[in-house]
Amino acid sequence: MAKKNINYYTLFIEAAGYSCDEARELKNAVENFDGNLLAKNIQMIHTIEHTADEKKHVLMENLSQEFITPIEREDIVSLAQELDDVTDAIEEIFQSMYMYNAQNTTQEAIEFAHIILKSCECIRELMTEIENFKKSKVIKDIIIRLNDFEDEGDRLYMKTMRELYMNTDDPLKIIIWSRLYQKFEDCCDHCENVAKVVEGVIMKNS
Repeated sequence: MAKKNINYYTLFIEAAGYSCDEARELKNAVENFDGNLLAKNIQMIHTIEHTADEKKHVLMENLSQEFITPIEREDIVSLAQELDDVTDAIEEIFQSMYMYNAQNTTQEAIEFAHIILKSCECIRELMTEIENFKKSKVIKDIIIRLNDFEDEGDRLYMKTMRELYMNTDDPLKIIIWSRLYQKFEDCCDHCENVAKVVEGVIMKNS
């Protein structure tokens, strides 16, 4: 099969766009919660995630035949994987809500969804800058913002878990929501991991 001429940076932007699509669906799902729609939501999210996986496959297949790459090969692989992990993490939130048969939402879940959407939008902005990272005047500020969102997620997670254990008598509710909040927090971590890879690229090429 002949190697396709692709732009890795364009694929990074597209991958970030899929995360944004999922994050918007997550925000809508928790703000307008309906447990009866979770199965339908999962199908929609899986379609987005599957499309993202296909684009990642194109990238990896092309990379295996590429002799010269715009940045180091391992950095392309790492960035593609971290972007894919974000889409996977959002899908896992939906899957967990369905598996644990969540019957309601919480204000904290809504706050997490907002943080995740802001993080994904920040990642997309970051991907538009990485091609010209040596000349970009905003890329470091974007990375700082992304780190700040992860810190916000950490603080929300600690506060939420403490309040859950202090104020909830139902053991099943504690189990369900402690696991769901962990999924939300994990997603925030995956978003920050994208920034860490980009920071590494900048350090290697400065």
